[in-house]
Amino acid sequence: MNFIYFSLGIIFLQLVYVATHYGLFRQREFLYFSFFSLSITAFSMLRIFPVLNPYHLHKGEDRFSSLYGFVLIAFAMYAMFLRKFLDLELMYPKVNRSFVVFERIVIPVGLLIFV
Repeated sequence: MNFIYFSLGIIFLQLVYVATHYGLFRQREFLYFSFFSLSITAFSMLRIFPVLNPYHLHKGEDRFSSLYGFVLIAFAMYAMFLRKFLDLELMYPKVNRSFVVFERIVIPVGLLIFV
């Protein structure tokens, strides 16, 4: 069994579990985690199967891929999940502010790289 397909299956099952948890309990932090899992799954699928990527034959796509925007957005979504799940706003307001600054910088950069 190939390890890449196995790990991709685990990420996808995690996505299904977290999306189901959000659907049942409507906790916003699990929506952020669902977006994190979805973007990591999309990035992995497009890197494993380059035929699915419409820009895989463009010059320079190997050196600088727009797919890394998925990874940056995933990091920001995971930071949002941690902020809500650990309740950093009440417990550690300084750490919460640094996470908010991180999110406000990384999401636009990830969107710019993706576009």
